[in-house]
Amino acid sequence: MNLKKALLLSVAALFITGSAYAMGPGGPSGGPPFGPLHMERLQFDLDLSDTQAASLKQLFEEQRIKHRQHRKQRRTMRNEMHNTLSELLTVSQLEDFKAIQQQQRRKGHRKFEQRQRPRCDQSW
Repeated sequence: MNLKKALLLSVAALFITGSAYAMGPGGPSGGPPFGPLHMERLQFDLDLSDTQAASLKQLFEEQRIKHRQHRKQRRTMRNEMHNTLSELLTVSQLEDFKAIQQQQRRKGHRKFEQRQRPRCDQSW
C-alpha cells in the first residue's frame, strides 16, 4: 500500500510541477498578447511590409487560438486526474494530497520570486 501511495503521489507531483513549468514566467495567461499596439511597434521596428504585418498578425492569432485550446485540454486532463484521485484515495488521503499540492505551489512561487530578484544590487 505504501508503495502504491508513494507512486501515485510522485506521478501527481510530476504532473503538477510540469503544469507549473509549462505556464512559464507570464503565469497562466502567458503574458500580454500581441495586440494592435504591439503589431504597430513590430511593423515599425522590423520595417515590415503590409503583407508581412498581416501574415504575422494571422500567425499570432492562430497561435493564440492553439494556446487557448491547449489550456482547455490541460484543464480537462487535470479535472480527470482529480476525479480519478477522488475515486482512489480516501477522504483523509485526498486532504493530505491537497496539502502536498499547496506546499509544492508555495515552493514553486518562492523559486519564481527568487529568479525575479536582481542578481546584483549594484546599479549602473
